[in-house]
Parts: sequence; structure tokens; C-alpha cells
Amino acid sequence: MATTLLPDPLDLLRRVVAQLENPANLQRGRGPQGEPVAKALQQLLSVALASGRVRAAAVDGVVRALNLPTGDDFAELLAVLRRIEDKLDRLVPADAGAATPPGRTPPGRP
Repeated sequence: MATTLLPDPLDLLRRVVAQLENPANLQRGRGPQGEPVAKALQQLLSVALASGRVRAAAVDGVVRALNLPTGDDFAELLAVLRRIEDKLDRLVPADAGAATPPGRTPPGRP
């Protein structure tokens, strides 16, 4: 079987569920007992955060492998476009945008 750089999301989910089943099954017979429940919830939160980081890394790997732009790339492009617009606004007076191009009649005039 060929190896891949990206983890299998279903395999990751299986491992997470398997790790969570044992403490959950042990607690089922005893009922909520303060500290063990808090520890189980803490472990669940840790697993959820770790799986989120793994998912983000996997998506980042796919985006890089496909050479697609990321959110940071779009943010950088937006910043560049804003700088260009600001420079154009300084070069062109504000009322120049309302001027009619040569050879065109302004709207509302015959």
C-alpha cells in the first residue's frame, strides 16, 4: 500500500474513539463522581484540540500540495490592493471619478 503525507482522517477518528471508550465505559457504571469526570472531560478537550491541529495541518498540506492560495495569501493580496487604491486616491482628485469619459454623454442629459 502506498504511503501518503496526509493522515487518514477515519483512522484518526477510530483511534480517538478507542481512547475515549475505555474511560467512558469505566465511568458508566459508577455515575458522575467529580474528579474522574473532570479528568475525562479534560482528556476529551485535549483530544479535540489535538485533532483540530491535525486537521489543520492536513488541510494545509493539501493546499500546499495543490499549490492553492491560503487565507494568508488572500489577506496579503487584499493589503496590496488597498495600498494601490490609496496611492491612486492620492494621485487622482476625488471629483475626477465623477467626470464623464471623452465621447460619452453624462447620464440624464440628451
